[in-house]
Amino acid sequence: MKFYIAVNGTHQGPFDIEQLRERGINPNTMVWNETMTGWTRAGDVPYLVDTLFCGPAVPPPPSTAPGGYQKPSQPCPSNWLVASILATIFCCLPFGIVGIVYASKVNDLYYSGRYDEAVQASSKAKTWTIVSAILGGINVLLSLLYIIFVGFAAFGDLY
Repeated sequence: MKFYIAVNGTHQGPFDIEQLRERGINPNTMVWNETMTGWTRAGDVPYLVDTLFCGPAVPPPPSTAPGGYQKPSQPCPSNWLVASILATIFCCLPFGIVGIVYASKVNDLYYSGRYDEAVQASSKAKTWTIVSAILGGINVLLSLLYIIFVGFAAFGDLY
């Protein structure tokens, strides 16, 4: 997949992922390709976020990108956003929402140079997501047990 970028008011490209990585684009770089309706921040394009910023197997970026953007030296901690959303939908709404709140902070903290806070937010997002999933599982188990016991009680009166 190739993207065009906007640099100092001019459009450049198209560039593949390796070329974008070499150019040191950051989440605020405006990008566009044929599948998009308009120019968008690179940080709002999931494919670019996964492959350039916080995705797996991304080599360490150069220390400073064009425009003075300082790239963090540590890898981006997992934000747990997808897991938090799924836990909220399928498991336990209140605790899943807390997980989503912490998950949504991870990337902003990381790219603003607050790595330790990003790690803490990631850890809290993970904790609340797991709590939500466990409580959802317990709820399903208790609901099944209730249905079984009510069923036996109802059918026990028939015999």
